[in-house]
Amino acid sequence: MLFNSIVFLFAFLPLLLSAYYLTPKKFRNYTLLLFSLVFYAWGGVSYSIILIGSILINYFFVKRIEKSQQKKKEAFGYPLV
Repeated sequence: MLFNSIVFLFAFLPLLLSAYYLTPKKFRNYTLLLFSLVFYAWGGVSYSIILIGSILINYFFVKRIEKSQQKKKEAFGYPLV
């Protein structure tokens, strides 16, 4: 699916926008994540597997960075910028 295709403009995009604005603010990022995965899976499942792998790797790296910053913050007793 391309961004300028009829399916995207008249089916996918309106469905995405209505789902996004009907979802509570707390879960809107999850809605965007789900629709992004569907969009990429439309182009090929192999690409979505790579995308999911990249998302998971990045998620775990961010969690480790947060944990190390929290340890530094506790060790020095002041917030890091």
